[in-house]
Amino acid sequence: TREPTPVAPGAHFACGGILTDTYGRTNVKRLYAIGEVACSGTHGANRLASTSLLESLTFSYRAAHDIIERTTPKENPPVLPYEFSCGTVPPETVLESLRNIIKDTMWAFAGVVRNKPGLCYASGVLTQLKKEILTLKNQYSISGPLLELENMVDTALIVVQSALRNPISRGTHFRSDTSPT
Repeated sequence: TREPTPVAPGAHFACGGILTDTYGRTNVKRLYAIGEVACSGTHGANRLASTSLLESLTFSYRAAHDIIERTTPKENPPVLPYEFSCGTVPPETVLESLRNIIKDTMWAFAGVVRNKPGLCYASGVLTQLKKEILTLKNQYSISGPLLELENMVDTALIVVQSALRNPISRGTHFRSDTSPT
């Protein structure tokens, strides 16, 4: 009641980009995308993510009916052998430190405003983290928290590498080192 509430811009690192039709269907058979991950085009070219509540409700309804109409019984796939044995979880301090590096790197260099030098730096940091995770896998074997950390780094690398390849500022992707089109 005495001080303003701090406000920071939200960073949606994995929003939009999965092209869909008006049923939420993608170009991958039996894979649907709806909501923030979808790029349906219903809001125009400058809208990467489909965040409209009405759109989410409509597309989920349409997708559900489409799935029901197209469903055929499927056999369960065979269980594949897992190459790693389950291991112990690395110390939480190590995991938290690596999570913070990912978070800080993405916020500083792949956030709202991006540029090529920052993205290249972020790519180097994240690639090094990927190597450190491989070392942890060899040391501790596999655990849920370690796989989660690896997925975080993989997602961050995909975002950074995609941003490096796209010089056009549009939607949530703004490159300060290129001219908008």
